[in-house]
Amino acid sequence: MQVDSKNLKRENSPLWQEPTRWQGGILIYRAIVWGSREQVSFKELIEVWNSKIRKCDVSIMLANVINESARMPYIARYEIGQHYDNPYFMGGQYFKKPTDEFECTSFGLFQPMGFHLVPKHLPEQCENPFAEFSLEKQMDWFDEFMFACFKNSRRIFSRGSLFQIVYGAIAGYAGNPYWHSWIIDKKVKTWEKVENKDLLFLQSVGFTQEEIDLL
Repeated sequence: MQVDSKNLKRENSPLWQEPTRWQGGILIYRAIVWGSREQVSFKELIEVWNSKIRKCDVSIMLANVINESARMPYIARYEIGQHYDNPYFMGGQYFKKPTDEFECTSFGLFQPMGFHLVPKHLPEQCENPFAEFSLEKQMDWFDEFMFACFKNSRRIFSRGSLFQIVYGAIAGYAGNPYWHSWIIDKKVKTWEKVENKDLLFLQSVGFTQEEIDLL
């Protein structure tokens, strides 16, 4: 990848703005997207994931990457609408506080919000997270967080099917293991297709034959 991540900041790398809108029955607040649209290959994603022992399967990682960031590790989404228009967001603790912009921004491959990252994974009020939030660190964060979602889902749906447990874990990743929505449905369907090595689907999202063979 030819991205100078050390120089990416919202002020110098704006990509687009999104208005507040309803989508699939969900109110999505206005946002500013910034960073880089550079993509990492599925080959690199799989190789980095498999470079150490993980708690979660590669298919759940890929399902999230495909839907959260389209393989763009250095892209961010500042949810300005949540920050300034939604007094109920995270219990109102970040409402209209300019110093808390970092906590109200989601980052990288898996788009975790800033409040999930400090202080363990990134310093508080980090001006440029991508200078140190490497591909490896992003995957380490995701594996830890997603595993916690799976543990919670298994506890709640202790007699459920694998599908129900996966659905609950992905819903938990979005905030509540009991939620149902179009984006959760989409992630679960993506997981099923990756897990089953659905050739047409994998090719449609950009897999090469070499990358399919790595799965």
